[in-house]
Amino acid sequence: MIEMIEKLKPSNFRRYLKPFLYKLIGWTGESDTETRKALARFDYLNQLFLVSLCGGLKQEYDKPITRKVWIANWIARISVIYTVIRMSLFLYYPGNDEIDLYLANLIPEDVQPMKSAFLILTNIIFAILFALREYIHYIERAGYLTAFRAFLNIRIHGVSHAPFMLTKRCSQLFSKVCHLLMINAIRILIFVCTYTLSYTLILRLYFSATYSTKLHVFFMILHIIIETVALLALFSALANIGTYCWTLALLITSGIDSVIDQIKYCLNKPPLSQVELKQINERVILVFNYVDQLNRQINYLLLFLDGLIAVAGDLLLLFSLIFNLFPDFISKIITFGGILIHFFLVIGNYWASRYYVKVLSVHGYYTKLVLNTQTICSARFKALEIQERINGNKTGIAIGDFGLITPEFALIFILENINFIMLLTCNINSLL
Repeated sequence: MIEMIEKLKPSNFRRYLKPFLYKLIGWTGESDTETRKALARFDYLNQLFLVSLCGGLKQEYDKPITRKVWIANWIARISVIYTVIRMSLFLYYPGNDEIDLYLANLIPEDVQPMKSAFLILTNIIFAILFALREYIHYIERAGYLTAFRAFLNIRIHGVSHAPFMLTKRCSQLFSKVCHLLMINAIRILIFVCTYTLSYTLILRLYFSATYSTKLHVFFMILHIIIETVALLALFSALANIGTYCWTLALLITSGIDSVIDQIKYCLNKPPLSQVELKQINERVILVFNYVDQLNRQINYLLLFLDGLIAVAGDLLLLFSLIFNLFPDFISKIITFGGILIHFFLVIGNYWASRYYVKVLSVHGYYTKLVLNTQTICSARFKALEIQERINGNKTGIAIGDFGLITPEFALIFILENINFIMLLTCNINSLL
């Protein structure tokens, strides 16, 4: 208590406030120890919520799935499928007393428009997230998520063992931002757990009149457990894979930043030697090839996230904000979820587009490098090939087969989502 009072004194308050705020947002110091711990904790949650079935960051896709994980995964799958079927039965058989009793119908028949909209929306969201979860498991078993092994090396050996031979400045920055992402992702997962449990309980409390007997209460408790398992399995997959995609974008951006740092260092020296230019070429090609391989592995995963998850967010906003089909507190929760989805998608696209912008800046630096190299050598011709590769607009994080993620794409993405919501609203209004 005395120490707390001492910290609150004006002379000490500022000194303790800054570390507290850094800790609050997840910002760490120059040491990568905290980053490695955060990666380990997040990897543990990744396996705990069954987002990864192949050992998390180890990506042991060549080994069979353990019986324990296999059973737990099927429990999660059955919970999701059962919940979707249950919602569909409520939709197709309204007013059936036996179905309402044994399947714990949570919405009474006197709010029919709201009930139908809620069930349809829930089924669509569950279907999209379930497809995402299954697709993650599919590409994991196919060996397309081996890029995550880079984080395992960082977790075990430190940031110095990250790919691309990061410079000291880039290593420290990567360590700090990676720690920030992992810590806040862990907090988001904890929030998701609390949110899903409270959401299911709030719905029951709001329509508490539907549970008039002990038998109703028994089936309600049973289905709360099933719904919570289903929701955690679905939303944790979205949160985990989104965080890893953000961190991969950070890693390759740090790699290209390290190349730029080395180029700047060489430009401040006397005429560049062939050996130095060759080393720079190798580092640039290493980053480019890594990104090309990454595009072949997860480009459709990014398309899934940007496409179907955005549609899910659009539908959340459409049902809750535009048509206002739900009670106030439910509308606020659903609207918050839709806005949050779009926020993370747009910020994620801008985050990924930074690599594209950095690569374009490398082209300008390479022009200076070539001019600074007096001898005509193979390394100089390789530098010209790298410039041609950049000019060909083939270096960037791809989204499906549609192209690269650029700042313009991020802007068009949010505008198209707004346009989609408006067009869908007009079409639905014309049918009513």
